[in-house]
Amino acid sequence: MTATRVRVVSGDTAVREMLEALPAAMRPTAFQHPGWIAAWLASSCRGRRRIVAVQVECAASGRPLFALPLVLDTFGGASFWAPLDLGVCDYNASYAAPDFRPSPADMKSIWKRIVAALPDDAAFLMIDKLPTAIGERCEPLLAVPGLRRSHVARHPLRLDADFATLRSTRFSQTTMRSLTRKRRKLERKGRFSFHVATGAEAAEPLGRLLAWRGERYGERREVDDFYRGLTAAGDPVRVMWLALDGEPISAAFGLVEPTAFRLLAIGHEERFKNWSPGLLVIEDAIAWAIDHGLAEFDFTIGSEAYKLEFGVTAEPMWLIADQFGPHGAALLRLMLARNAIAKKLKRWIDPNGPRAAATPRPRTPPEPAVIRRAPRIDGDAAGAKTARRPGPRLPSRAIRTRSSPSPRRRRVAARADASPTAGAAAGESVVDRPRPAPSGPIGDRAGGGSRPPPSDHSTVTDLARLRGWSTSVPMNTAAW
Repeated sequence: MTATRVRVVSGDTAVREMLEALPAAMRPTAFQHPGWIAAWLASSCRGRRRIVAVQVECAASGRPLFALPLVLDTFGGASFWAPLDLGVCDYNASYAAPDFRPSPADMKSIWKRIVAALPDDAAFLMIDKLPTAIGERCEPLLAVPGLRRSHVARHPLRLDADFATLRSTRFSQTTMRSLTRKRRKLERKGRFSFHVATGAEAAEPLGRLLAWRGERYGERREVDDFYRGLTAAGDPVRVMWLALDGEPISAAFGLVEPTAFRLLAIGHEERFKNWSPGLLVIEDAIAWAIDHGLAEFDFTIGSEAYKLEFGVTAEPMWLIADQFGPHGAALLRLMLARNAIAKKLKRWIDPNGPRAAATPRPRTPPEPAVIRRAPRIDGDAAGAKTARRPGPRLPSRAIRTRSSPSPRRRRVAARADASPTAGAAAGESVVDRPRPAPSGPIGDRAGGGSRPPPSDHSTVTDLARLRGWSTSVPMNTAAW
C-alpha cells in the first residue's frame, strides 16, 4: 500500500466542505449524500455538538482515500465520539475510494493514527451500524481491532427477477393472497392510485406520514423537522403513497440510490388498517423499484415481522469501539451492556417484533378424556330388559371395552337369564347343579353323545358352543 497521511478538520463549515469535495464514488449509500449531510448539519437534532472529520490521503498526490466524520455525543455525563447519526441514520458506513483496500495490518496502523489525531475531548469512541458490504464495496473499518456485532441487522431484498416472479416465488403466498383481496376491496371503494414524489409535491403526504407515526409511536419533533428539511431539498428522498379518491391512506419514506432504494418509514390511516394499506404501498414500491432498474430494495434496520413477508434476508451489522483511559473503558462497557439488554427487551416488548408475533398464547391444561360406553342392557329376574343411561359423548374413534358387550353376547345373556338356571341358589355353581334327564337322544354338533334339549341347558354350555368346545360330556369333566 502507498504511503498515507491523516488530516483532521473541525467545525461545520470545514466538515461540510471536506465531505462535499469528495468524489461521488466514495459515497456508498444515500446517507453520505451531500443533501443528507447538509440537512443533518442544519437540523436541530444535533444541537451545538462539536463535529470533526478525519481524512486519509495519499502522501504523494494528496488524493483522498478514506474519510470519517464524527460528532461529540454524551453518555452518562461523559463525552464520546460517534458517527453523524443521533437516531436518524440507519447506516454509518465510512467514505472510501473504490481502490482503497488496505490489508488488516495496514488498516490497524491507519486506525491507530486516526485515534491519535482526534481531539482529547472524549472518554471513548464508538461507531455502530456498520454494514458488511454495500453492493460490491466492503467496509474498511471491519478490519479494525475490537470489532463487535451490532444489536441491529439490515434487511435487503435482491431484485434479481421481475415483480411477478418475486411475488410468486419469494413473497409469503398467504400474505399475497390476502393483499390481492384487500386491494380489490379498496378499488371498489373509489379511485385507488399509487404516487411517487419529492420536494414540495411530497410535503402533504409526508406530513400525513409523520402524523400517523406520531399517533402510534409518539411525536419526535426534531426527527420530523429533519425529514421535512431533507424532503424539501429533493434528492435523495422519495415519498410514496397510496391515495383513495385523492386522499392519502398510507405512505412510505425512503432514499433512492443509483442501484438501491432504502426504506426508512411507513405509516397508514388508522381507519383503513383492516385493508393493510402499509403493506400495499410497500408492494407497489417494490414494483416501482424494479421498473426503474434498481438491484435492491432495502428495508434497512429494525426487526419488524412484516419484513419477513417479502422474502428479505437479514444481514448482521457491526460495531467498533475504542476507549481512552479507565473511565472511558468503564463507560463503554456500560453502554454496550445497555444496548444488549435493550435488544433482548425489545424482542418481548415490541408488538411488531418477530418474537412477539411468534409468542404462543398460554395454554390451559386439557380436560381429561371421558370414554363413552355404549348402553348396557341388563335383565332382571323376570327377564325384563332395561337400558342404562349412556355417559358423556365420546370421540368417534373410541375403543370398545369389555364393558360394552356385542349384540350376540347380549342375546346369549338374555336367554341365559330367562332359563331355569337363573334361579340358582347363592353360592351354588351352575356347572355342579344336577341336570334333568334328557327326553331323548339328541346328536351333538361335534358328533356322538347326547345333550339336553334347548330349553334346559346352562349358560356355560352356550358359551362352550360359541367357543367351539365339545359338549358331549358333562361340563364338570370337560377339558377346557
